[in-house]
Amino acid sequence: METVEAEPQTQSPPSLVYVRASAPVTRRQFRFVVFLTLLNTILLATFICGPSVSSFIRTNWQEYQTSKRRRQLQQQRTALLQQAASYTSPANQIVYEENPFEAAKLLSSSSDYLTVPTSIRDLVYLIPQPWQPPVYLNQPIAMQLQAAAFNPPFQNETTILLHTLKNPKGEDRLIWIGLSTRFQLYYFTGGTGGGGGIRVSPPEGANPRQLATRVERQLRAYIVDDSPLHASTPLATLAFPTYSNKPVATWTNTGTWENGRIDIDPNGLFRLYAGQVDPADPTHFTIDYAIDGQRNTIDGYLKNNDYILFVPRAGRIVSEGPEGRFWSPFAAPATRPSSQ
Repeated sequence: METVEAEPQTQSPPSLVYVRASAPVTRRQFRFVVFLTLLNTILLATFICGPSVSSFIRTNWQEYQTSKRRRQLQQQRTALLQQAASYTSPANQIVYEENPFEAAKLLSSSSDYLTVPTSIRDLVYLIPQPWQPPVYLNQPIAMQLQAAAFNPPFQNETTILLHTLKNPKGEDRLIWIGLSTRFQLYYFTGGTGGGGGIRVSPPEGANPRQLATRVERQLRAYIVDDSPLHASTPLATLAFPTYSNKPVATWTNTGTWENGRIDIDPNGLFRLYAGQVDPADPTHFTIDYAIDGQRNTIDGYLKNNDYILFVPRAGRIVSEGPEGRFWSPFAAPATRPSSQ
């Protein structure tokens, strides 16, 4: 009997074993990972480049602010110059007063009037009635120009004229004319004119004591330019110092000097009015003044070399040089005043 061999059984291949994967990454988690990566990149870039970037931004911001301020200042200056170019005060506007009674009235009438700064060494103090030093009109536009100009005229100069003139070539020039003064009230010991009879201390034993004035005045003309805004050195000056020829005040001892009698008799004192541009001649202007109530005029002319020529209609020019003209208001004119 034959033995039948069994056929070998074919082994089936092993089945694949799948490993269950972990939970899938959600979109929110992916976005969070991207955000952290981006944040890390930004922090790294800030750490490395931050100082230079910060400096760049800060510098540009400062330059922007500086440029903005420059533009604003330039706009303000342009507006100020346009206002000054056509500025005019009334012809009878008092801009400077030396008479003590009239000066006191102006001070009480308006806060626009101020006392000219005076050194205590230049002013004898009268008791019980102090002498009122000269006063001037404090014009707002002049204050604005003083504040804005690179090198303005002296702060205590009284503005007499501020307006655009034309030279003979037809070129516009913004002219600023101021008055510089020094007022002195001294003891009077005799003599006439020249200040020869004036002293700072009272004559010993004198009763009454007499006082006189000495006033140094100078008109100064400037051109105001906008490159940058500044006032040029004076184009011209007209100096006219005066001394009182007789006492202006008498101080009489009526028991004690502190309660003495004060008699004031002003003389030789000036008042100046606001300068006026000639509507018929843009090169010409006038400045009216009064001495003890007698009114007269100083003519002014803008020349081609940007020089201002002052020509008083009364008195006489006693000397002339690079520093300007010296005028004696009380002298008889030697020749007819000329505008040349």
